[in-house]
Amino acid sequence: MAYSFSGEKRSFELGGGLGAAIGASEGLLAMTLNGVIGYRYQRKKDVIFRAGFTPFISIPFGKDAKFLIVPLFGISLGYSI
Repeated sequence: MAYSFSGEKRSFELGGGLGAAIGASEGLLAMTLNGVIGYRYQRKKDVIFRAGFTPFISIPFGKDAKFLIVPLFGISLGYSI
């Protein structure tokens, strides 16, 4: 799920997601959460640039699973038509 607070060419993006890590014999191992807080620059029929912070969190349910936080950053470059 994501939401973009947009202006004419620049916007602020905010979003997140929920998932599950499932093992073949163990069943549900962990719940996963991910998010995005970012900036987007886009002009019609021109360059798109995005940069953001996208953390990943794993909350364990299984006995062998571990709590995990992975702070990720990303950039993307593209072209709109």
